[in-house]
Amino acid sequence: MRFTAFALMATALSVALPATQAHIGPGVPSKIQIRNTDMNTVRAVRRMEHSHDHHRPIHRRAKAAKDEASEAQIETPTEECKPYGLSAVNDMVKDFPTAWDVADILPHDTQAMAIMQAINASGLVPTDIQARGQQPASLMGTGTETGYNSNTDPACYWTATGCTTPKAKGVLPDIISCAEPHTWGYTLDDGPNCTHNALYDFWKTQNQKVSLMYIGSNVMDWPLQAQRGLADGHHICVHTWSHKYMTALTSNQAFAELYYTMQAIKKIMGITPTCWRPPYGDVDDRIRAIAQSLGLRTYVWDHDTDDWEVAPEGPKPTATVQANYDSIISLGSAPAAETGGIVVLQHELTNGTMELVKENYPKMKSAFPNIVPLTACLNLTHPYVEDIIYPNFAEYVGGNVMPSGLPTTFTVQADAVATPQGTLKSMGSLMATAPAGGPDNAGVVSSSSAAAGPSSSNGSPDNLSNKKSAASPSTVIAPFAVVIAGLTAGAFMLLNNN
Repeated sequence: MRFTAFALMATALSVALPATQAHIGPGVPSKIQIRNTDMNTVRAVRRMEHSHDHHRPIHRRAKAAKDEASEAQIETPTEECKPYGLSAVNDMVKDFPTAWDVADILPHDTQAMAIMQAINASGLVPTDIQARGQQPASLMGTGTETGYNSNTDPACYWTATGCTTPKAKGVLPDIISCAEPHTWGYTLDDGPNCTHNALYDFWKTQNQKVSLMYIGSNVMDWPLQAQRGLADGHHICVHTWSHKYMTALTSNQAFAELYYTMQAIKKIMGITPTCWRPPYGDVDDRIRAIAQSLGLRTYVWDHDTDDWEVAPEGPKPTATVQANYDSIISLGSAPAAETGGIVVLQHELTNGTMELVKENYPKMKSAFPNIVPLTACLNLTHPYVEDIIYPNFAEYVGGNVMPSGLPTTFTVQADAVATPQGTLKSMGSLMATAPAGGPDNAGVVSSSSAAAGPSSSNGSPDNLSNKKSAASPSTVIAPFAVVIAGLTAGAFMLLNNN
């Protein structure tokens, strides 16, 4: 596995700082630096990212942990973040974009080209919505809203309007909330963090599962940490390859950001996700349609902790971020909690954000008796293409929290291919659980925001626009055959034969 100069920088920081301040792996710290407008640091990082050293493998020290189970036993953050090499991952680096660079379809990847060609031919992706802004500035959101008519909002552009109900024909609404009363939909973005063992160990003691949004470059850089997320029974979704503003990308780049993350997760973890979350919440109907064509449902949120801002890595004191947590936790006693739940954005970003996750868990649990991953929140029992079964809401709150069919050991499979689903069946439900013995609505989808209403956000890494997630009409949608069903036979033959 090759590590970028940024990875070296992040590792050096994790060793130099106290354990409670160690950074995640490469890429994500630059997001915080940009938010602090430390442009000298940003320019230095960018120079490092694009230097020749960025493309050279580095010598990695010998390390005892060579599998998921032994990596999970490491208790020192600086030890967790020391680079290691897995030969199987090293061997497949050539088949992926450079870690943390904006992904694009690789010149030799005929399989990806065939799938994208079929997606374009399907007619689902709107052709009148173009990439926003001017790269490279637009990759971090600069200029992406310039000239957009937010009054008519023709593209259902979340960053500009908070829109979650697409205007484009055939594109599914975003998932933004849970319908189950007194329920906290538990989601963390930006993993796998190389220092996450303490947090994952804490969740084990609480018998708690979470929906984890994994960045493809982090999965490649920290494969054993990624494997732990599945081994512990958490729910895994795609969070793009390089964590850029998706609406700023060309359609080929947006496809590649999702496609190569799916392939990394499949090869390293053995699963094909069916969900994704846009970084910064930045999505419109063009991006939704590309994701849907790959069998990925768009998950956003209706409440944001803004935990990324917490010091020392972020610009705000702990008390300010804690006030955000307290505001959301207080919704547990609001009348709206009797009729629906919420989906909350938190981060596996720094040790500061992970400490807040642990510290607030008892208060969250006291206010919201049901803290559940989105699989339970949506009664989604088959979240992957593979035959792994997750408990529905009733089973989960009854104490049966562990999925069945999980791998007992992990082997990196370089020849494994994440095949997009032919249909998005079993996409979950925002309807409350059926009576005992009734169906779990796994094949029915609805989109509605919790009656508690969305909380405002002010510049979160996943909600930069200071917008509220707009309430969508309570519509129920029958199981929807997505565009992959219209892929050419040749593309499917290519998928199945490679």
